[in-house]
Amino acid sequence: MPNFHFTKEQARELTYYMLSLTNEEMGTYYASVRSIPGPGYGRQLFVEKNCIACHSIGGVGAKGGTDLLGVNKRHSPQWIDEQLVDPQFVYPGSSMPIYDLEANARKALVAYMDTATPEDAALILSHKTLALSPQDIAIEAGKQDFARFGCVGCHGTELQGGVPNPNAQGGEVPSLLHVSDDYTKDEVIAIIRNGRVPPMEKADGPTPPLYMPPWKHVLSDEDINRVADYLWSKQQKKSAW
Repeated sequence: MPNFHFTKEQARELTYYMLSLTNEEMGTYYASVRSIPGPGYGRQLFVEKNCIACHSIGGVGAKGGTDLLGVNKRHSPQWIDEQLVDPQFVYPGSSMPIYDLEANARKALVAYMDTATPEDAALILSHKTLALSPQDIAIEAGKQDFARFGCVGCHGTELQGGVPNPNAQGGEVPSLLHVSDDYTKDEVIAIIRNGRVPPMEKADGPTPPLYMPPWKHVLSDEDINRVADYLWSKQQKKSAW
């Protein structure tokens, strides 16, 4: 994909036109490109919606609502998502308001609740930001690069892949959630840097239209390593039979 040197407004207009040819909900899609669901974004929403005014985390916070420490162990992500969509449906008579959160925002809140601690609740109450380790900072920077440079267009906001890619093995862009099962981190860094054409389903068939372009002329080595750090932070191991 060459650089057409569009202005931001031209790029935005072109994006909306292309999305008008699909069944995507433009607002939700466009927001998802800017904000990949994750604990950091979830914490931001937790603060913005003032959830601490009703809820506590490990006893730190308000006592009017459920203590959210370990809520992801007591309920499934689907159950929590339903609670965020319609509290009255899950708990008739609930005093929790409906916030009309889009899907990625709800996923981010669920992710934050899986990492929330009493110490962080105290920071929220004192209006202080969460102190991040150097590794957390690198992962967050890699996540932002992953969205900013359009990686989500093929690989998905949650690394789920699934975009059709005719005559590539599997017929679609693969998920990156298990990439560590097949590649080392250094091998993935090399693929990001130098690009890669996907293996073909039929050797005598057409070349798959989607391929990994080389990013070495766009991203610095530091950025490439940060993207790899982000990918490794999201790895899920395949379940063994």
